Amino acid sequence: MGADRLVYVRIDEGASIELEDAQVDKSLSEKVHRGLDHVLMIDMRKVKSISKDARSYYAKPMEESNIRTKAVAIVVSSPISRVLGNFFMGTNRPVVPARMFNTVEAAIEWLQPFLGSFLPQTPYPESN
Repeated sequence: MGADRLVYVRIDEGASIELEDAQVDKSLSEKVHRGLDHVLMIDMRKVKSISKDARSYYAKPMEESNIRTKAVAIVVSSPISRVLGNFFMGTNRPVVPARMFNTVEAAIEWLQPFLGSFLPQTPYPESN
């Protein structure tokens, strides 16, 4: 997380995420945001799969303990990532504002109002 308070998570190409991976991700995320208000952008354009247990675990912090996350933008592009994103949004019903986008730029634009001037003018990795 930079001074902009944007936590950017990029899932590796072909990744299959299981519950254990989600638990490690949560632990690392908590270390990154250090209890500060932040927004979260998850780039899952190249993910292969996310297990049901992992999806449930990812949604749980938004409901219970992660009150510092002010909004979540999920970047998708492949049919698989879109299906997973739709499933996550529809089934787990995040309690913070959350939306899916086709590009990183569109996600950043949507996130800007949630932290105002904290968001950067610097580019984040876009495609491929």
